[in-house]
Amino acid sequence: MDNSKFDPNRSGSASTPEKKIPGWAWAAGIILIIGLLWVVGTAIDFDQSSESETVATATTTPTTTKPQLTDADREKYGRQAQERAAASASQAAAAEASRQAAAAAQAAKMDPSTYERIDERSFAEIVRNADAHKNRKIVIYGNVVQADAGTGTSRFRANTAATQYWNWYDFDQNAIISANDPALVSRVLEDDLVEMFVEVKGALSYSTTLGGETTAPEFTVNMLNVYGSD
Repeated sequence: MDNSKFDPNRSGSASTPEKKIPGWAWAAGIILIIGLLWVVGTAIDFDQSSESETVATATTTPTTTKPQLTDADREKYGRQAQERAAASASQAAAAEASRQAAAAAQAAKMDPSTYERIDERSFAEIVRNADAHKNRKIVIYGNVVQADAGTGTSRFRANTAATQYWNWYDFDQNAIISANDPALVSRVLEDDLVEMFVEVKGALSYSTTLGGETTAPEFTVNMLNVYGSD
């Protein structure tokens, strides 16, 4: 009788045969491990790359350094500031002097004591060559012979003299009287007798109503008084 054969009816326990792991399971495990290593390596490389870029950016960012002024620079800039301040003060002083001069000149125009009272001979010389006496300030008298649309609102024509007369025929020097302020002569009418504080403006040539041309002295009146009518 062969005792090595298995008998299912035989009493007692039989030994369990040993299980083997299939080859495909080993292959799948190896592939999984390789994949995990690749993911971890990529993440590390990415972090290292980001850190490198940050370092590079920080390294290449230019820094602003405030220049240090030397004593020579400070002296130069201080001198330039003083020159600018002096130039500004000089300009302001010149502007103020010009303003004061203009104000003084205007005040003098309104001061009767600044005008000359001349005789008839001196006045005849002015009439003869008015351009040679420009800006001279004198007192004259006149009889208004034209104050209409032809002369305009800031001028009139008068027969004049250096002496105050009361009759129209005593005034024998034809002259053009103009005003910087039209309001000054707005109330002047023909035949008025006027006292005038004037500046010699020069000779003026103009066309007459008869179609001819004549030349007369022109005076700028700064103050005017109507003292009669004839």
